[in-house]
Amino acid sequence: MRYLRIYIWLLMAFLLVSGNVYAQGDEHEPMEAPKAKGNGLDWCYRTALKVDRFLLRGIDTSYIGLPEHSWRVALNSGIIGINSRFGAENVMNPFAPEQTYNLYLNMQTKPSINLGFNIGLRGFGFGYNWDLIDSRAKNISFSLGGKYIGIEFLRKSSSNIKASIGETELKTKDGTAPFFMITNTSLSVWYSLNSAHYSHNAAIKQSYIQRKSAGSLLLQVHYASTQVELDARLNEFLGHLLGCETHQVGVGLGYGINYTPNKGKVLLHASAMAQLICFSHNLVSQYEEFPITVGGKDTTTIQYALYRVQSRYPVHVTGTMRAAVSWEINKWVHLSAWGQVNNTRFMAQAMDATIDLHNWNWQANLSVAVRLGVGNDRIRKRLGAQEYERLTTLPTHANQDLVKLPDWFTRWFFSPKL
Repeated sequence: MRYLRIYIWLLMAFLLVSGNVYAQGDEHEPMEAPKAKGNGLDWCYRTALKVDRFLLRGIDTSYIGLPEHSWRVALNSGIIGINSRFGAENVMNPFAPEQTYNLYLNMQTKPSINLGFNIGLRGFGFGYNWDLIDSRAKNISFSLGGKYIGIEFLRKSSSNIKASIGETELKTKDGTAPFFMITNTSLSVWYSLNSAHYSHNAAIKQSYIQRKSAGSLLLQVHYASTQVELDARLNEFLGHLLGCETHQVGVGLGYGINYTPNKGKVLLHASAMAQLICFSHNLVSQYEEFPITVGGKDTTTIQYALYRVQSRYPVHVTGTMRAAVSWEINKWVHLSAWGQVNNTRFMAQAMDATIDLHNWNWQANLSVAVRLGVGNDRIRKRLGAQEYERLTTLPTHANQDLVKLPDWFTRWFFSPKL
């Protein structure tokens, strides 16, 4: 199936989630000089410089900067997969209460390998990817990132699944592979507590450049759902289970670190987030065929049972881990690679029965990108040194020294907003 990934970063939405809009200002910002007359190109240059100044507002520019060229055109390739382990013990057959069964099922999707492109302007852009193999997978992702807050959405589904009980691969009676479907959906909002020194987007989107090593505590609100559909033709092996579904909401605390030994030429990133799941909605469905006689003819009838099961624990912990590396070959070309693993757990208890679902989503991406656009020297020459300095000078803030914290703490964990 075709792999679709759409990135849409709308400028107005970015302004809303990135912080105070530049136009609000304060009394310590540089005074606006009378605007010089010029043509449309001069207006474009001035607008671009104002946007860059906004993107750097509240940031220590000795730690974080913007690439000189604003456009980014990238060729990327990625791989995505899902591994799941499903276990059930002492589960009652609702159609025959005297029967109970145990089940231990392993499921692994065929990896989805894709190739695509991405075009962006200061992180706002779009991309499209195509499947290179027929993985029978559908994947949609969307992300919106600002200086200290970001939103990430990811939906993965696949029906090309290898299922086994122990070491035995499951097959239907006619010898064909059974139909299983796994669908994972996640939506998370993260917040960086040290956006003045640490840039999450420098590692993932390369829309900023991390000039000095730094770290940050991260906060997150997270929603995740997992749906598993099982093949009814394997009823005798699956203990009448037709599928399960869980919806979870949690809050997370994590840490991210960007390490650069040479002022951003090479950047190594690692981050981990522990999510405390405080709400779960779990459903299990079962299926059974019964022989009946209708009009003197033998046939079968199908009955379904759908019921909600309580989580085994009032709260539990899941996690996300991410690693990335990027290499700024020069101011025009850079390489990047990143990988991510998400874990979802579904643990239910109903009287003596227990149901466990451990789910791992993983993906990796490799990108080669070219930066395009007008350089700073050309803009300075076009507008004049005085006008250029006026448009690129960042505002000063009277309250930036009100909170005194150790330098090592503000570099690696938390800093008040400038």
